[in-house]
Amino acid sequence: MKVKYLIILGLIGVLFWPSSWLEAQSGGTQPVFHALGAGARQLGLGGACVAMPFDATTAYWNPAATDYLEQNNFSFFYTNLLGGASYNFIGYVHPTLTIGTFGAVMLRWGIDGIKERLDSPYEIGEVSLVNYEFLFSYGKVILPDHNLSMGMNIKIDYQAWPGLSEKAGDTGVGADLAVFYRPELDGSLKGLAFGLVMQNFFAPKLKPLDESDAFPGIFKLGLAKTFELATTGNQFSLLMDLDKGALNIFKFHLGGEYTYNNTVMIRAGMYNNEGTHFVFGAGARYNRFQLDYSYAALNVADMGSSHRLSFSLNFGKTRSEMLEIAKQLEMERIREEVENQQRLAREQELKERLEEGRRLFNEGDFIKAQIEFSAVLQIDEENEEAKEKLNQAKMKQEEEQDRLLRERIQRENLEKEQAELDQYIREHWEKGIVYYEKGQFEDAIDEWNLILKRDPNYQLAIEFRDRALTDMRNDVKALIRQAENHAANHSYVDAIRLLDKAKSKNLSELKLDDDIDAKIAQYKEALDLEHLYRTGLNYYDNKDYNEAAEMFRKALALDPKNNVIQDFYEKANARATATNDPLPPDLKQKYYKGVNLSTNGQYEEALKIFEEILASQPNNKRVLTTIDKTKEKLENSKRYKN
Repeated sequence: MKVKYLIILGLIGVLFWPSSWLEAQSGGTQPVFHALGAGARQLGLGGACVAMPFDATTAYWNPAATDYLEQNNFSFFYTNLLGGASYNFIGYVHPTLTIGTFGAVMLRWGIDGIKERLDSPYEIGEVSLVNYEFLFSYGKVILPDHNLSMGMNIKIDYQAWPGLSEKAGDTGVGADLAVFYRPELDGSLKGLAFGLVMQNFFAPKLKPLDESDAFPGIFKLGLAKTFELATTGNQFSLLMDLDKGALNIFKFHLGGEYTYNNTVMIRAGMYNNEGTHFVFGAGARYNRFQLDYSYAALNVADMGSSHRLSFSLNFGKTRSEMLEIAKQLEMERIREEVENQQRLAREQELKERLEEGRRLFNEGDFIKAQIEFSAVLQIDEENEEAKEKLNQAKMKQEEEQDRLLRERIQRENLEKEQAELDQYIREHWEKGIVYYEKGQFEDAIDEWNLILKRDPNYQLAIEFRDRALTDMRNDVKALIRQAENHAANHSYVDAIRLLDKAKSKNLSELKLDDDIDAKIAQYKEALDLEHLYRTGLNYYDNKDYNEAAEMFRKALALDPKNNVIQDFYEKANARATATNDPLPPDLKQKYYKGVNLSTNGQYEEALKIFEEILASQPNNKRVLTTIDKTKEKLENSKRYKN
């Protein structure tokens, strides 16, 4: 809040600064465009427009304020002047979402059809006296948190002086600087805005005869206040400008505008220029079009005209629409990034596990080799090398297991009790091995503990139980370390995914439940919209639809209008709440037709049938599960073809 008040005080303080600059910028004749202004709406407000952006004429009044225009705008202004002169304005501004607003303006003042005579009563032709000014403007919000913008005009002035010299005209180049500030204040100060313009900061110089004529500097400070009329829903705006030029004293401009239903406007203003002058005007807006009119008494000093007419057109996407499009593109980019990361992670995991399985097999550690090859097949069920190596490792392990069990039976002289014990041990040993091969270390430990209750000295059970404990502990700790590394890099989605994977194991003997729960809670608190979105996608791809729906729900709480997240939330919620309702006979027939197509590899045709069924049975768990499996087969099929 202090920054806002400092900016306001700074803008007010510059009132006492411009004298030295104006003295340095003092020049000759003031250009006609500086006195005429631009826009019927703006002139109907007495020319008090430095602190209020309206349309493309904002590039003329204050280029810094153009970055507050919502859409592309084209404006045209015309007025007739004293002595048959005419004055035209054509302008266009083009706002962008991130790099500011650009504008282009052409102003023309001229008298056409002047009769030319050369020491003779006879006319020898007609000439025109014209002035052109071209503005190339730019405005940009430099402090978005405080609504402070800066801008500038690069101006090109051209004047033609027929008959003054052999040179018909001259061209000068100059520049204007501008500042616009719209603080977000509350209460009675709400709707306040300030503008500051230094015209001819770099003064154009033209040479009509033998001496150069530089345009004088002009300093403008504007103030605007908009009042929302709560009882009617309409608006009233009050505007005031102060001008100080190198060739004149302070001038003031004052204007007010009442807007009814954002459609009809009436306005009035006053300004001092060799006396006080009053103006008034009106305007109408329909859709993207606006027509404005103003009237002022003819004034020779500023070459004003009694009737002024403007036309303005807004077109193209608004800033809000461009922002929404950018947001949707970012959501799509994140989704594609997550999918690509998952694909690369699966490919990397497959490669690493296949290499590890080969190493363990060659070293004779057939149990661990089976675990690695089984993991490969879970990723790629068609991997022929993993299938072959898994069968070989099972055969080797069975041979080793049978040898050990036969030796034990022989050592106990085949006693009945020992035979029963061996049978018991064999059953629980085999169960433990199956669990161990699947990486279910906690279930394997339970089976081998049953053996140790009957035979506490059974070294093989002790060894593999301890190995399973070590493997489980190492796996869990490795997952925790990986999660901590991801968290250190602010990758909370990956960290939570790894901790959930660790938590899925039986941690009662490792005493790590509380630590993992605390870390999950900590990382979840750090999630923002992107992290919730990424986490939801990971849960969704891992078929944990309850967690996926919860993540998407939390993300929607942060961004309720996000259509991408809403779509994923509905998909996850449908799968989480799906029920096993029976299919009617006609849908059941279509379902089996889709199953046959899927079995024959016609996945896309099968998906069309399942989607038709889903339209009638949106919460049917059987149909949803079949659709997901068919999509996975279709993706695998495309991957193998590539």
